[in-house]
Amino acid sequence: MLLPPFPSRKPSRFVISIKSTVQGSSDCRNWPSTCSLLESELETQVGSSWGSEATMAQEKPLFLFPLLVLVLLVLGWVQPSLGKESRAMKFQRQHMDPDSYPSNNPNYCNQMMRRREMTKGSCKPVNTFIHEPIVDVQAVCLQGNVTCKNGQPNCHRSSSSMNITDCRLTSGSKYPNCVYRTSQKERHIIVACEGNPYVPVHFDASVEVSI
Repeated sequence: MLLPPFPSRKPSRFVISIKSTVQGSSDCRNWPSTCSLLESELETQVGSSWGSEATMAQEKPLFLFPLLVLVLLVLGWVQPSLGKESRAMKFQRQHMDPDSYPSNNPNYCNQMMRRREMTKGSCKPVNTFIHEPIVDVQAVCLQGNVTCKNGQPNCHRSSSSMNITDCRLTSGSKYPNCVYRTSQKERHIIVACEGNPYVPVHFDASVEVSI
């Protein structure tokens, strides 16, 4: 029976003698599984006999252990957040489209809702895209403070009107065939803001421009 190679340090003569006896036994040849268990136990005993010497060798790198633990903790905290979308990033993905104004594109909402991943798993019923520079939308957080629809006090209304597109799911439209109606408007927007820097994280409503 072939055995795994022993480490470079030799076990005691007593252990070697017992190991040779087990390997040469006829019972070992007849019942190899039993023999394997005995040999495994011997390996354990050999390993424990070297424990005191191994401990001395291991004491040298012990000072690195706290640093290793710290690194693992940092990696465990950072890694899950690497691919996580912040609320501010989600707001920009779902509501910001400053480079276009689809005045004559009835399929704008169908295209954008799919492109911005709002038709995955379900059809988002209502969404608004803002066609203004991001700095102008972020500046709304410093403008008129109003109460949000959910009662929170961190909503702000734009002091000037903005070009927006409302996307609303048509009646009878069901996932995965999400079909939207596209409506271009010019309205004041109301957004919820939070964080440092204080930026939009939720589109709350739009308000008609008063004449």
